[in-house]
Parts: sequence; structure tokens; C-alpha cells
Amino acid sequence: MSSFLRTASGFSNLHLFYQVDLMVFVEGGGMNHSLREIEQGSGDASTDDAAFWANVFKLRATPLKVAIRSVGSKTSLTPIANLIAAGSIRRTVVGMDRDLDDRRGKLVSHPNILYTFGYSWENDVFRKPIAQLIVKDLVPNIQDQGAHQEMEDAARSLRKSFSVLVQLDHTLATQGVEPTDRDAIKACILIRTPQPPEIDRSGLAMILWNSKLSGPCVQAGSASVEQDLFGHLVARWWRSQIGSLLSRRHGLRVPNSLINRLAISAYFRVQSISAMTHYKPLVDGVLL
Repeated sequence: MSSFLRTASGFSNLHLFYQVDLMVFVEGGGMNHSLREIEQGSGDASTDDAAFWANVFKLRATPLKVAIRSVGSKTSLTPIANLIAAGSIRRTVVGMDRDLDDRRGKLVSHPNILYTFGYSWENDVFRKPIAQLIVKDLVPNIQDQGAHQEMEDAARSLRKSFSVLVQLDHTLATQGVEPTDRDAIKACILIRTPQPPEIDRSGLAMILWNSKLSGPCVQAGSASVEQDLFGHLVARWWRSQIGSLLSRRHGLRVPNSLINRLAISAYFRVQSISAMTHYKPLVDGVLL
């Protein structure tokens, strides 16, 4: 039996080993696993990505029992997605960040290949209303108008500072060029614990200046900072805003790992619009 057939058979039967209806492979975990390693059980069920997609599957009208594993980046997930799209494996789902793949025309189409609504799941859960809800959950029964205004200012500053970069990345993606350096733009969020984060505007200007854009920067249509900015940067901004506010105004020290989980929980608890209009139809359409 060829290695391809062994892999296809292994993936199609993996749900039997875990005694579930479907295996769901998602990003995260900090380590890229090969197809062979994943088939043999490698993966992490405790990541934020796994927690997010577990909540997505709870939206399904007809519940399914699923085992969710983070197996690395898209480098690990794309081969699985290609097998699914080719009809070579069944009882398997892949959940991935959209990134800029829609701009590049690289989305893999199949009911069992699921993409985030925003650039990443962080874009979906880290929004001003969710940040405000987290603070309210942790500091109930306290009316803090100053905190509300800080969140308003934070959302406005992020939107104003990175709107040009979002347009630039859109244009680069449609031209088939790599987007701006992800590590470099993430570093533009300056963490100043316990003070609120700041934006390194000179560093951001340098990134824009050094971009490899060929021709004018086009308008990105429906692209927005909240939805289409690099997700790790968005999460870094809002986590620091939330942590700083809780520390300065209420004497609470909340680790980033907890803020991540609180954001995921709040996003689904309030049945955010994208949860109901994007994710629910996706999981309702998953095939067994």
C-alpha cells in the first residue's frame, strides 16, 4: 500500500480511535507537524485556537462530537485541506485563519474547510465591545465612565493608525506580493506595563515607506482595520489595553492567557453577528 493510501485511510479512520464524529485540525500549538505525525496522534487540544473552534462547533444546529487538535501553522494544515478538497479523506475538518488568502485567490473550497471571518480568530474576538464586556465581567457593579472612554479612544487610535497599512496589505496581496513584515508591524505596538500600549508611528511609517508596492495603493473595498489587520497585532493591542486598564484603575493583574479565553467566551456568549452569520452556517454545512 502506498504512503498516500495509508495517509488517506489513517485520516479517514482517525475519528474511530477518538470515538468522535469528526476530527478537526486547526492552527496553533507552536510546532508544525507532518501528515504522518498528525495521523499518528500529534497535536494539542489545549490551545486558544482549539478553544475558539470548539465554541464554533457548539453553534451547529445538529450537535456533533468532535476532537479538535492544533497541529501548527498553515504549512501543516494545507496538505490536509488539499486531501479533503480532493475527496481523498472523510470525517475530517480543517479550521484556518483567512489571513489574506481571499485577496490572493488561494482559499480552498470545500464544506469541511472552514476559514475565520476576520484575518484570524483574534480579529473576531478582540473588538471594542468584547473588551468592554471583559472589563465589566471582571469588575461588576462598578460604573467606570473613564474606562469606557479609554476603550473608545483605543479603538479610534488603532483604526486611524493602521488604516493605510490595511489598504497596503490588500494591494500587495492582490498583486501576488508578500504583505508587510508581520513581526515588524506587530512590534509597532509598544507595551509599557502598567501604562496603556502606544503605537510606534515612526516605525510604522518606515514599514510603509519600505513596502514593495508596485503602482498605486488601491482601496480595499470592504477591508477594515478591525477585520483585516494582522490578527496578532490586534490581539496584542487589546490585551495590553485591557490588562493596563484593569491594573491601573482596579488593581487587578490578569494574564494574557486568561484575557484570550475571556475574549473567546464573551464573543460567543453574546452571539456576535459574525458568529451567527458566518460561523454557524459554516458548521451547519459540515459533511460527515
